[in-house]
Amino acid sequence: MIDKKDVKTVTVERGDSLYAIARRVGTTEQVLRDLNRHTPLFPLKIGTKSTYSPAKIVTVITG
Repeated sequence: MIDKKDVKTVTVERGDSLYAIARRVGTTEQVLRDLNRHTPLFPLKIGTKSTYSPAKIVTVITG
């Protein structure tokens, strides 16, 4: 779930991958892909700024 109010930026550092960035900022690779559709994420370029939203777990109780 992406919270548009909580979008932040992260700068790509040397040796980063989508997985490494996602773990460092507390989100998922899918959120990074979804929020950065207009920015090429492969290959990652050092110094590029990417947006992300911290991952959240939502519990839905149906009954």
